[in-house]
Amino acid sequence: MTLEWRGNRALRGAGLVLFYGALILIAVWLGCSRDTTPPGAPDGLTITTDSNDDTPSFTWVAAADEGSGVAHYLVRMDEGSWSKLGDMTTCDWGSPLSDGTHRFEVRAADKQGNEGVSASLTFFVDTAPPAKTYLMSPASGYCTGDTTPSFEWAPASDASGVTYQLQIDDNDDFSSPSVNVHGLVNASYTLSQYLALVDGDYYWRVCTVDGLGQESEWTNGRSFTLNTGLPPMPWRVSPTNGTETDDSKPSFDWSDVCAPSGVSYWLQIAYDQDFSSLVLDASSLNISEYTLTDAQALADGKYYWRVCAVDTLGGQSDWTSGWSITINTP
Repeated sequence: MTLEWRGNRALRGAGLVLFYGALILIAVWLGCSRDTTPPGAPDGLTITTDSNDDTPSFTWVAAADEGSGVAHYLVRMDEGSWSKLGDMTTCDWGSPLSDGTHRFEVRAADKQGNEGVSASLTFFVDTAPPAKTYLMSPASGYCTGDTTPSFEWAPASDASGVTYQLQIDDNDDFSSPSVNVHGLVNASYTLSQYLALVDGDYYWRVCTVDGLGQESEWTNGRSFTLNTGLPPMPWRVSPTNGTETDDSKPSFDWSDVCAPSGVSYWLQIAYDQDFSSLVLDASSLNISEYTLTDAQALADGKYYWRVCAVDTLGGQSDWTSGWSITINTP
């Protein structure tokens, strides 16, 4: 009995040793197989949309993880809450962002729940067009004899940078500009000889373009006249041909004309169409209108009037043809 009991006790002791040894081996194996190392940071984080897109997209290189492997990525914008993305290396941010600077972050999480270091990218959103500029010189109605005049406007600014577009047209609707220059860095421009203008009436305007290609509104067009020769002939406004009036001291009005050296006007009133019998001979008029004085009042009858322009160098335009006016006082 004694030998049997001792043998059974020995067997039981050996079994306990094997049992506890197995437990130790399992514990060691579990401890060694447990992944406690987080994934690396995603590399190559890049924005793939332009700055004028307020729902930007991003891409990155997959993070490395030598343990259990990457399970998903977490993303956030501007220190907001983290969102689970899935095991993908692109993100389309669906919520529109305000204009200005933003910060996007992404980090990887492995299958054991370890989260790695974040990669971040600071970027700028600009969906607004640049500010409209305003024209400075030349002033509206400017008269010049320079075929390559200079133009100046107010500088504008934008976070993405600005350039300017200048248009010059002989129509105020700018439907067929004779000058259409893009990409001007400075807020001024002088026409080259290649773009030299011919005599005539013109309009000019400018718009601002930011670094993303967004355009401001155009400025209102300003007029100017180029004249390299004699003053042009004025065209008459009033009184129109064949006018009858009871006013013995009528007013006469005609168009302004361009002469770079300066201009005055010469008004004549006569009894006859060839202006051989003058009633009024008024020269060196500084403005394009004239009202008869009491001393110049016209008697009842039919008269003819005409006007020409004279520059300060003595150059004279053609005379307008004579228009008739009849005075018939009560």
